[in-house]
Amino acid sequence: MREALWSLVTSSKYNDLTITNFVHKYAPSKDNNDEGAYVNALVGAVHPFGMGADSQTGNMLETSLSAFIEAIQRHEGFEEGTVTYRPIQ
Repeated sequence: MREALWSLVTSSKYNDLTITNFVHKYAPSKDNNDEGAYVNALVGAVHPFGMGADSQTGNMLETSLSAFIEAIQRHEGFEEGTVTYRPIQ
């Protein structure tokens, strides 16, 4: 999952967005997300790197991008484990 998020965040669809605009696009309130809480969670992760809500995802270095992705995973409740695929019937 980490690799997929890394590819998504660094894609042309997201890499020129501020953190606030990233959240608005990735986890919009119309999908019952609390955008403010999401932004705060992500900013909390990258703040030690001197970044804030208006920082662009495309300007993140590997260390801050790694923290950003880990914050997305925590906020979404991702857990490592086994994925079982079942055929659609």
